[in-house]
Amino acid sequence: MSRPQSCRIAATPTDYQRYGIAKGEIAAWEDGSRTCPGGPGTFEWWYFDAVLDDGSTLVINFMVKDIRSGRGIKQPARPVVTFELDRPDGTHVERALQARDDFAFGADRCDVRVGASTFAGDLQTYRIHLELDAVTADVTLTGQVPSWRPETGHILFGDDQPHVFAWLPAVPQGTVRATLTVDDETRTLTGIGYHDHNWGDAAMPQLINHWYWARAQAGGYCVIASHITAERKYGHTQVPIFMLARDGKILADDSSLVRLRSQSCLAARQDACSTLACRAFRCCAVIRWQAMRVAADCNEISVSSVIAPRSRVPCAGRRHVPSERVRCPG
Repeated sequence: MSRPQSCRIAATPTDYQRYGIAKGEIAAWEDGSRTCPGGPGTFEWWYFDAVLDDGSTLVINFMVKDIRSGRGIKQPARPVVTFELDRPDGTHVERALQARDDFAFGADRCDVRVGASTFAGDLQTYRIHLELDAVTADVTLTGQVPSWRPETGHILFGDDQPHVFAWLPAVPQGTVRATLTVDDETRTLTGIGYHDHNWGDAAMPQLINHWYWARAQAGGYCVIASHITAERKYGHTQVPIFMLARDGKILADDSSLVRLRSQSCLAARQDACSTLACRAFRCCAVIRWQAMRVAADCNEISVSSVIAPRSRVPCAGRRHVPSERVRCPG
């Protein structure tokens, strides 16, 4: 039986040089198009979600390819925009628009257009405009926590010519103002939001066995957590990722100091948890940083999103978990 190939976060000086980026510094072009765009065997998307003050959750995604379809990453660029709104009364609004020819992707910053819908920003302020079937939306996201990535943001799968799965949380947390018109009813809402950018050069199920992802707020703290388990070819290597910020300043992001346990340390407080995300994530992240120990209590955290295990890996983006359900596009 051949030995497993490697899986690691690209973090060496050579890695930074290869990708033309600086350690601890994010440039606006990193949120621009990174796949040419839509090159053979690639995927890429720009994702936004928000928890709004009326209790609604909003998810918007601009994908270069609809990788949920049968051709997956093999197809040429054929962008799709998705909109999902979950209201406090349990109603769910979902729309999608696919473009064949009318689209553009900027390389110097986030500047995406699919038909009349746009997603643009400069790492601090983002504006999203949507025109879909009986739905229009105008969203402004203003960053409260600086852009961040785990080291280079590239996870490498393989030894000689590794495949890449890349991730840039351009706005780990920000204020949101959203004007939404659904079926001729218009509302303007505020809330807290998040934006990230993913891209890669291989089908995700070929690289990743399963993964979990969440973002959270706990008082003045902002948390981003992810736990990726690679496929058997890569030795089922586990890649933990964790970022902790407070009052707009990043405090810690050394994942080597993070322990993720399969049994929830929040079980005793689970009855107080109002979202399935806390239960679905089922782990406790404990980070030690300069003798400071931070643990998360379930009743103090609002977890807004989660990626569930293997069967959901091919899905592009994430789904909010506003109530007793976890599901993915398609």
